[in-house]
Amino acid sequence: MNNLIERLTKTFSNFPNIGKRTASRFIFYLIKLPREQSTQLIADLTELFKIDSCPICFFPIFKNTEKLCEFCSDNSRNKNLICVVEKENDLLAIENTRRYRGVYHILGGTILSFSQDTERGGLRIKELLERIKSSRFPDVGHLKEKHLGENGIEIILALRPDTAGDATNLYLDKYLKPLDVKITRLARGLPTGADLEYADETTLSEALNSRK
Repeated sequence: MNNLIERLTKTFSNFPNIGKRTASRFIFYLIKLPREQSTQLIADLTELFKIDSCPICFFPIFKNTEKLCEFCSDNSRNKNLICVVEKENDLLAIENTRRYRGVYHILGGTILSFSQDTERGGLRIKELLERIKSSRFPDVGHLKEKHLGENGIEIILALRPDTAGDATNLYLDKYLKPLDVKITRLARGLPTGADLEYADETTLSEALNSRK
């Protein structure tokens, strides 16, 4: 039993912001769960093995049952407005504002969170550039009057307001500017160094509305 608890403690301790004490609380909570609830939990965890990524924005989807995520497949959304976020929780934080009706691109990190010898750590920069250049976007000639880029596309860089986010913004600028897209950033209503997923909805809404 002790070996099992030690293994599970080590596993849970690898979760973000979870220490050994919290990990051990999780384990003893799970031990006391009624059989019906623990069975459902195991079934739900098994479902995670069926998860893949949306081929456009990289938000999780179910393999073989979903071709695109709910955001990319929603035709009511503005496909020419792309919000670039670091991770999935940042996307959900923006969605919770209920003020944004564009689409997303999950970058997968910042350039400072990966070593320099791994092609920027596999950040999905190339995929973003190919997405902008691709034919997935409809004719946007009628949008030029809104002072967007030459191709009518706006890229919102919604990365964390700290050194890592700023460095990534500058790196992305270098590749995005030649594509004639409009590039905006969240307003600095967000506290410096704050993580987007922990920002309250009002502050995040204002940061979106006041982007420039």
